[in-house]
Amino acid sequence: MPFVYSPKMLSVDLTRGECRVERIPRRVVELYVGGRGVNAKILYDRVDPEIDGLDPGNIVVFGAGPLVGTLAPGACRTRITTVSPLTGLIGDSSVGGHWGPELRYAGLDHVLVSGRAKSPVYLHIVDGGCEIRGAEGLWGMNTREASESLKAMGGDPEAQALCIGPAGENLVRYACVVGDGYNVAGRTGVGAVMGSKNLKAVLVRGTGGVRVADAGAFMEAALDAHRLVKEHPQYRSLSEVGLMRGMLEGYHGEEELRSLNPQTFLDRYVYKRKTCFGCTAHCMYHFAVSEGPMAGCYSGNFPANPLIEYGSKLRIRDWPSILRLTELSTEYGLDVDGAGSTILFAVELAEAGLLGGEDAGGMEIGYGDFELCEELLRMIAFREGLGDAMAEGSRWMARLRGGDSGRYTREIKGLELMPGSLPHYFNALAHAVSGRGGCHTRSQCFVVARYVSPEEAEARFGTRSAVEPRATEGKAEMLAYYEDLLAVGDEVGVCNFFTGESCSALGFTELSGLLGAATGMGTTPETLRRCGERAVNLERLFNLRRGLTRADDTIPPKLVSEDDGEHEAIERDLERMLDEYYHTRGWSPEEGAPEKETLERLMIEGPA
Repeated sequence: MPFVYSPKMLSVDLTRGECRVERIPRRVVELYVGGRGVNAKILYDRVDPEIDGLDPGNIVVFGAGPLVGTLAPGACRTRITTVSPLTGLIGDSSVGGHWGPELRYAGLDHVLVSGRAKSPVYLHIVDGGCEIRGAEGLWGMNTREASESLKAMGGDPEAQALCIGPAGENLVRYACVVGDGYNVAGRTGVGAVMGSKNLKAVLVRGTGGVRVADAGAFMEAALDAHRLVKEHPQYRSLSEVGLMRGMLEGYHGEEELRSLNPQTFLDRYVYKRKTCFGCTAHCMYHFAVSEGPMAGCYSGNFPANPLIEYGSKLRIRDWPSILRLTELSTEYGLDVDGAGSTILFAVELAEAGLLGGEDAGGMEIGYGDFELCEELLRMIAFREGLGDAMAEGSRWMARLRGGDSGRYTREIKGLELMPGSLPHYFNALAHAVSGRGGCHTRSQCFVVARYVSPEEAEARFGTRSAVEPRATEGKAEMLAYYEDLLAVGDEVGVCNFFTGESCSALGFTELSGLLGAATGMGTTPETLRRCGERAVNLERLFNLRRGLTRADDTIPPKLVSEDDGEHEAIERDLERMLDEYYHTRGWSPEEGAPEKETLERLMIEGPA
């Protein structure tokens, strides 16, 4: 079978105003595949270890893996990778929709942006060619307005746009990137990096296709993969209920269900279901409010996160208010988890008597206040008043305020968490060691902990304790397995709903078959897992080079239990699990640095 995958990268230097296309070396593809893996390799090779996330010397890399734009299930994801201005570590976020497939139809696989433009610009990419165009007229627009204007300016409704909103323009450290007005690359502040470069958007149009090595074999593998997805026990709920199923089934915790009934949202406010490119699950919702004070509020996506952040954490009790805050977050280009958790941080400071009066701009800060949340989102996006400090994120804001403020943050490595608590030890360990900070999607830990049975855990990981909430044994091996699998999905460009336990139809065997038929790479399930493991280790090396230590792989015990009497035991258990995880990974016990033997086995070398 011929090797036909020779990915191209558009390299754009905004300082010089230059664009050029370069090839990704075959050796890099064989080791890191594409998407997240190749992005991480580019970042590791080309970025100064001391560079700040908002410095012009930082780069941002967009990557669509080799299955993106093909008939493989959920093959639509784009990875955006940079130095995070929020954590100072590797910043990586993912967006679905149609932008990634459009990039590949334009004959490209990655876009690297460096430098800083003198004035606002956007990139206009058509079939591999690129123009750097002025964006003064777009600067200040929200993400919905900018996306619509870009398509009108380009004269092609099929073009796909990734934009930032006012939050990215004003360098809010958790600003996100939004595709077509509602698909969100939410985490680690990738939107702020675009804003620091005066880059408003990347508009892409492709009229080509994606070549595969063996069309017959690939069609057979793709059809088999779709069959496996549809036969999976969790597919029906994902397809019929969508992203609210986690709330209805309670695996994010019962607290959210006490705040609001997700079924009310599905019955009253959803008017259309939507899917990303190449997917049959239709997990996204178009919602609208047609009456009352919020009439006219609408958007094209509602993940579970806003219900947790604005409903459960901030105690907003009615759906129209939750939906309006979601709409505002997307239009401003704010990460819902970053914004919600930082507002919660301010509320808890106020409740503790540490924030108020002139310090709070005269505002009464408390729970359940829609008008407060609405105003704070605006102030954060435009860095006005108290919003200027809140735009830094809860960790940075706590350092600015000093005193006991740090006790009230809910973040890991500077990245705010989606859940309000993590009582299951598997979830706690997964968040503690995640390379990008407080993140569940690196392992899909919530659904793994819920859907892997004790019998499966014993068969696959050697002990039933792996899924027992307060047992320490077995969790390291289970976590490493799912981290590697999710990394491979991120490399090939498949949605992690089909590789994590949400609907885990596609494992290493299925993905290696798809990848081999698509590219001609001689992959096996074993070699493909090593590609995922290699990406996890390279990201670890990048973070260690940025100053990460073992002390950063931790989680506040209060997130595991509110009982202060348990905290000492919890800390001991977390250290025990961390030892086991480092051993499983082949990392040193002192700092969690990959051992020489691990680097040699994975063929990881220094910067090119």
